[in-house]
Amino acid sequence: MEAVSTTRSLSALSNNIQSVNMTGMRFCRPPPSISPAITAISVRWEEVADQVKDRAVVWAIDVAKVEQYGVLMDSERQVVVTLRWAHPAETPALLERLRGLACGSLTAVMESTGVYGDTLRRQLREAGMEVHQMSAKRVHDACESTTESRACTMRRRRR
Repeated sequence: MEAVSTTRSLSALSNNIQSVNMTGMRFCRPPPSISPAITAISVRWEEVADQVKDRAVVWAIDVAKVEQYGVLMDSERQVVVTLRWAHPAETPALLERLRGLACGSLTAVMESTGVYGDTLRRQLREAGMEVHQMSAKRVHDACESTTESRACTMRRRRR
């Protein structure tokens, strides 16, 4: 029962946010405000807090063995910040910063990548965040369905 509910919720969530190529952490249809990733310790958290105050926020995470990337975007699909951090060393401090945001809700979406995401997923849930796993195939298919499908495919091949 929970799997069906999670699948429906994930499907509804994916319809409400733009398609994300989680492997390259690029939007297949990049909004004009996309910015290069900055380290989590370099983020001006006061500015981020002002932008997301009382708004629903989605944190799309590219799960990797050590260096993680994430895009924080608001309910209007505007990228607030693109960041990177070393997992597990910098994860607790980053989660503390995210918990301190006065946003309406914070939902984490991560590609299901086997064991690499297990620890992060547990930490996110312990921090009280709603966590959704996105199928790698679904992410890839969403990327291919855009007008930039060739560019997305080329980025995947270079990896």
